Amino acid sequence: MAGVGFELRKLFKENSGYVDTMKAYATSAVVTEGPMVLSIVMLSGQRLLMKSGGSSYNKMEIFVLFMTYSMIFSMLISNILNLFLSRFISDCIFEKKYDKIMSAFFEAAAILLCLGGIIGYLYLASVDLKLEYKILAMAQFSTMIILWIEMCFLSALRKYIEILKSFVISVLLSFIITVLLMLLKFDPLFASLSGTSIAYFIMLCGFLKEMIKYYPFKKISLFVFFKDLDKYPSLCIIGFFMTLGLYGHNFVMWSSEYKTVVIEKMVYCVIYDIPCFFAALTIIPMLVLFTVSLEVNFYEKYKGYFSTVLYGGRLEDIKVARKGMVKMILRELSYILEVQLFIAIIAVVFIANLLKMVGMDINMIGIFQILCFGYCFFGLMRCIIIVLLYFDDRIGAAVTSVTFAVLSIAGTFITLRFGIRFYGVGFVGAAILASIYAIIRLFTFVKNLEYNVFCKQPLFFEEKRGIFTKLAEKIGN
Repeated sequence: MAGVGFELRKLFKENSGYVDTMKAYATSAVVTEGPMVLSIVMLSGQRLLMKSGGSSYNKMEIFVLFMTYSMIFSMLISNILNLFLSRFISDCIFEKKYDKIMSAFFEAAAILLCLGGIIGYLYLASVDLKLEYKILAMAQFSTMIILWIEMCFLSALRKYIEILKSFVISVLLSFIITVLLMLLKFDPLFASLSGTSIAYFIMLCGFLKEMIKYYPFKKISLFVFFKDLDKYPSLCIIGFFMTLGLYGHNFVMWSSEYKTVVIEKMVYCVIYDIPCFFAALTIIPMLVLFTVSLEVNFYEKYKGYFSTVLYGGRLEDIKVARKGMVKMILRELSYILEVQLFIAIIAVVFIANLLKMVGMDINMIGIFQILCFGYCFFGLMRCIIIVLLYFDDRIGAAVTSVTFAVLSIAGTFITLRFGIRFYGVGFVGAAILASIYAIIRLFTFVKNLEYNVFCKQPLFFEEKRGIFTKLAEKIGN
């Protein structure tokens, strides 16, 4: 989340004790992973409320799948634009064109709601459920698409604490609304879907209020960033394919012989999805460490290098600054990989045995052990992609994310043929190969950094006129 490093740098700069250092790490953990943890709490809590309300197991499964599908596919759709929007907002702030920012939000919301609406309608039309359930599921899906966009805009303002507070309030509200509806004798599935949908909508309104407060606007244009899509199409590719690769192996497993069909067109693979969920949680320390190391340690070297170039440093000074920055990157990436590999080994050796207590059998534990290493290297790849974007190597980041997505899906399809012992190997292989490519790309790019950053720039500015620019002009006319 953009901006967390500004607060972290204050904590590290103003204080040097162990307590304050731990405070900085805790801040990073709460801000970056808090919303995910709260979502898990809400999902688990709602399931318990449904159970206490006498809901059937089938309806509890339907609720969990609606929530899971809404979160995954809303993230997949919104990530088509979210990375691009981060860049667009940054450009607007740098150029002091603040009036464009809210227009960009409404434009993104309109585009993604149209796309999500079509996809959601086609899917829900094929599902055999009551109309009220479909309406609530569609409302929740649409709301979550907008929420992902709003979080992108708020993080640029460094409003991550407000985001976290809103998540806490929405979780509590979802429980309260669900309990009230159950007391009024509504069906538990209807009550839980209503509680979560209303809570998410209240969160959406709260986020929108914060955005309107800080982003001034006089009028709204729904074609404010269309032209910029021709400048940064690679950012759309990176966001979409990185998310597709993250969940693609799950999609493939939903077609395996071990899939569970709740109702027609609503499936999951319990033997794979549950180990996948627990394995994904093991990379939280890596993401927290990277946030601290990138925003605090690497940023200082990064800033020092470009300051040397921009403010008249000698060639020798520039080379020294670059070597220091490269050394910092290598050190930090090595450190977080070592820590995460250690955590993965601990999870494989010790935590796997504890998972028997939640009902995981020997096959699921084996898949969990494999996926722990897969998520370890996925985390590494994700970190390197962010560093590549720091240097504006959008092509390298795009190739990495596409490679990962293709290999993750193709590798999982291949491993289906070899039986359950190889489930998860396709994802691990994809993450390792994509990470290797990303590392090679990063250090090759940084080795010739002066040429890549400065000499590749066009001598004269020429606006790119692609399909989006022409479409915006045609609609504008």
